[in-house]
Amino acid sequence: MAQDGILVAPRDIAELKMLVVSRTREFPEPLKCMLELSFRQPDTVAFSNASSLAANCQIAPSSISRMVKVLGYRSFRDFRQVYRDHVLALSRRSHGLG
Repeated sequence: MAQDGILVAPRDIAELKMLVVSRTREFPEPLKCMLELSFRQPDTVAFSNASSLAANCQIAPSSISRMVKVLGYRSFRDFRQVYRDHVLALSRRSHGLG
């Protein structure tokens, strides 16, 4: 999301989806693949590193690093944390913990 013209990293999956939808034409096909995978299988992102996610999408790990920066994150670790938080929240809800 933009704040004074600076891209601020989405705080959750919903914000990330809105950002991706608004900018989808800007992304090359291999990176669209990575984003689609991340939304279909959030646990894959939550428990992967950049190299294994890149291998899943048949792209270079450096492409993953560039992509997360385009999305406003400082690193893959910050991007992955959004997915970890999402998976944890889903798990808690499914177990009646919140």
